[in-house]
Amino acid sequence: MNEDHFGEDRVIHAIELLDRDSARMRVVGDKCGTCILRPGNPAMLRAGRLSELLEQAAETFVPCHKTLDPRRRVQPAVCRGFFDAHQDRSPVLKALSSFGVLFVDAHELEKEITALALR
Repeated sequence: MNEDHFGEDRVIHAIELLDRDSARMRVVGDKCGTCILRPGNPAMLRAGRLSELLEQAAETFVPCHKTLDPRRRVQPAVCRGFFDAHQDRSPVLKALSSFGVLFVDAHELEKEITALALR
């Protein structure tokens, strides 16, 4: 079983999804406005890219694009759209869910990312 997801800037290991404080799997609480799994392609993916991403992550996970921080300042979280659609099919999500699920407030996450960007 492949337990890694290749983000744009680095490999995210499944274990990194476990919250540092509670050891529960981090999942974004709501779909982002540009979630790849929202209808109408608000992420503006090229034709076929969504299928590629979902095929690549079929047995693993898709991290929320907002948590793909190359400096590792923001702890990764599973994309809510992917979690909703694939939590029962992904062996990695099934395994990590056994530790419990921590839904990360999307607005708080955005505030944290914005604050880090201003530093």
